[in-house]
Amino acid sequence: MRVLAFNVQGFRAGGERIAEMIRATDPDVALLTETRRRPMRALARATGRHIVFAAARRFRGEGTAILARAPLHDARRLRFAPTAGFERRCMVAARAAEDVLFVALHLGLSGAERARHAAELIAALPASDRIVIGGDLNETPGGNAYALLAAAFTDVFASAGEGSGETFPADAPLERIDFVFCSRSLTPVRAAIVPLVASDHLAVVAEIGRRYEASSESAS
Repeated sequence: MRVLAFNVQGFRAGGERIAEMIRATDPDVALLTETRRRPMRALARATGRHIVFAAARRFRGEGTAILARAPLHDARRLRFAPTAGFERRCMVAARAAEDVLFVALHLGLSGAERARHAAELIAALPASDRIVIGGDLNETPGGNAYALLAAAFTDVFASAGEGSGETFPADAPLERIDFVFCSRSLTPVRAAIVPLVASDHLAVVAEIGRRYEASSESAS
């Protein structure tokens, strides 16, 4: 399965640019952050895909979203515990292909908050499931939130990525802050940074397969 993780910067580049990104990469599932409800609905129509959206604050139209080729089900949303002086953050999850649980995640600008929210996310996810997480962590692999996620899941780019993986800022990338993680029961096959600028972040595209146990049958 092909997964795209992309911070769309509130659709500032326009919905058609984001639609071009989806068409060019053709993901089975896109995990999108810094989205807006109405443009997401238009994007789903333009690309012929299904959506699940979560607002970071009640009655507001900004948040995270999942865009998928197949219908999504078992949707769940989590608003992380607020931190005074910082924007509210959230995640959205839903099931799609092969009963995998996909999670779109956007962490904040405070290091301590990011670590707390990563711990909240891990606690909220079913431990036995096949899970794919994608999003903007707002920190590099040296951060505490990254360490918590990487202890529980595989960083797909670190395992199977091409190049060095920087995603921000898009016009001259210096930092790897956008990620795709997967459960250990899934296999990272390939990951790359998409060289199309449609936001202040570059997107990550990852190919992930199911891990099969080796046959225990012996030759006769």
